[in-house]
Amino acid sequence: MRATWFRLLLTSGLATATLLGTVPSASADPDRDRREDRRDEKREDRRDDRREDRRDEKREEKREDRREDRRDDRRDDRRDDRRERDRDRPREAPPAARNEAGERGAARSGQVWLDGRWDWRGGKWEWQAGRWDREQRGKRWRPDRWEQKDGGWVLVNGEWMVSTGPSSAPPPPRRERGRSRRGQVWVSGYWDWQNGNWSWVAGRYENERRGSRWREARWENQGGAWVKIDGSWDIDGPSAAPPALRDEQRDMGSPRNGFVFVRGRWDWKNGNWDWVAGHWERERANARWNDGRWENQGGRWVWVDGSWGDGAPQPPPVAQYPSGPPPAPRNEDMGAPRSNFFYVRGRWDWKNGNWDWVAGHWERERANARWNDGRWENQGG
Repeated sequence: MRATWFRLLLTSGLATATLLGTVPSASADPDRDRREDRRDEKREDRRDDRREDRRDEKREEKREDRREDRRDDRRDDRRDDRRERDRDRPREAPPAARNEAGERGAARSGQVWLDGRWDWRGGKWEWQAGRWDREQRGKRWRPDRWEQKDGGWVLVNGEWMVSTGPSSAPPPPRRERGRSRRGQVWVSGYWDWQNGNWSWVAGRYENERRGSRWREARWENQGGAWVKIDGSWDIDGPSAAPPALRDEQRDMGSPRNGFVFVRGRWDWKNGNWDWVAGHWERERANARWNDGRWENQGGRWVWVDGSWGDGAPQPPPVAQYPSGPPPAPRNEDMGAPRSNFFYVRGRWDWKNGNWDWVAGHWERERANARWNDGRWENQGG
């Protein structure tokens, strides 16, 4: 009986304890549980990140190991190459450089001559010819050279180096002879700074540009440094009318059948009036030559080219004055003398570009007057 009661009490106590233990769980805070879940998730994410970082570090270590292996291989290759070069390195100095003046020729604008050099190939010296290379503004070329090192000769390759430019004015310009050419302008030569030295660039002809004037290249001292100002075409034109046309009667000579004489004209070249002589041109059927002319357009003088227009060819111009002395006078039969008359001798006259004889004649005398025969004189050529 006593044992039965003990079992009942024990069972009741356990049940009560179980009930009391479950009450707090039923009354737990849901927000706190969610926060705890989020913290658990973050901790798991951090663990995943650390695991990924360790994997990345291992991959990077492997890559670095491979890079280091490649570097070691390259160092070994370079050592082998040096040993090979040392075995094949020339022990004697290279021969004297060759004279390449013929191959080099005249200076070229915008280019630099790279001198040839000796190269060591197959156990013997071989000459490598020089060449022209494009100039690099603000730089100068340092040539290839051989230097003695560790009992042998080593080639040091050339390179472009920053140049400070000339420290003094260029030499006086060379005297050049550029003859006048129709339709072209002479561009004078100039001194250029190439590879640390003054180099002369020869003059040349360029096709003229109507309404433009060539401005020569020049050197200017700017802030203590000499700077080259390249030549260029500048817009230019006369501000006043051209001079009077020249008399070309002597130059044109006798008329030419089937040709038209194109008169000379004044041309504007490099800031000055320049005479262009006339010339003969073959006629064109049913066409007439209209001479060119200077016109004042808006205060500026502009040249209008001559052209062939419709119409019959114009007759050749007739020389107003002969270019040589007249023929000898003709012998005239004046007949018997006439009282109160005097004889005016015949003479040569210039008509339509030819000598024409005018016969003599009798004229009545004039009181207290004397007749002076006419004559041809050379006046001013």
